[in-house]
Amino acid sequence: MRLGLMACLALALAGCASMAAAEPQGDWRLAEIDGAPVIASSHPSLHLDGARASGSGGCNGFGADVARVSDQLVFTHVITTMMACASTDGGDLMAQEHAYLGALQTPLRMAIPDDDVLILSAADGRTLQFTRVAQTN
Repeated sequence: MRLGLMACLALALAGCASMAAAEPQGDWRLAEIDGAPVIASSHPSLHLDGARASGSGGCNGFGADVARVSDQLVFTHVITTMMACASTDGGDLMAQEHAYLGALQTPLRMAIPDDDVLILSAADGRTLQFTRVAQTN
């Protein structure tokens, strides 16, 4: 009985360790903002490399410092280019970009339900869902 309890505890701790070890490093494509798909032709992205983040809002490029604090990603010193872009595919590209880049201004709770999905959630309920970009060698 005692051995069975110890085995269960070890498995539970191993599960927590693997969840904590999940890292979002690499290239991600923004798929949804608040549950709505992004404009198909816009291709907003996020590249995470250590303490640096970069990407595209769909129109403008951005760069930032990023830190992982517990289960959150905190973006600081966010800078962007400042081009105006026309709406496309029946969607408002600038409004979409504003929503994406605006969400990066607050700490975002991070969830990685599987290796290919990253979900960032703000305290006010805003969510960003990304899919991992396949690496080509």
